[in-house]
Amino acid sequence: MTATKANEYMMLVRVESTNLLTTLNRLQLLRQEWDALNYVNTYDDSGLTGANEGKTKAQLAAVIGTSLDAFEGLLAAGHATNLFTLKI
Repeated sequence: MTATKANEYMMLVRVESTNLLTTLNRLQLLRQEWDALNYVNTYDDSGLTGANEGKTKAQLAAVIGTSLDAFEGLLAAGHATNLFTLKI
């Protein structure tokens, strides 16, 4: 591998590691909104249209609940250190 390729590859991984951390932070904020505004009881998916049509509140809750919990578990198990080591 050339030095140029090694540098390019390192930067790609660093960018995506940073993007992953940013995305997880944004999902955590959305979960805080979900909880604070009681969306579990007030969110109505019956009027969703376009690209959101057919998606459900249950699917939404699964992402910001179960899936986000799983990612947070991985971060707590030491993977946060791995990501932050390369964060831009």
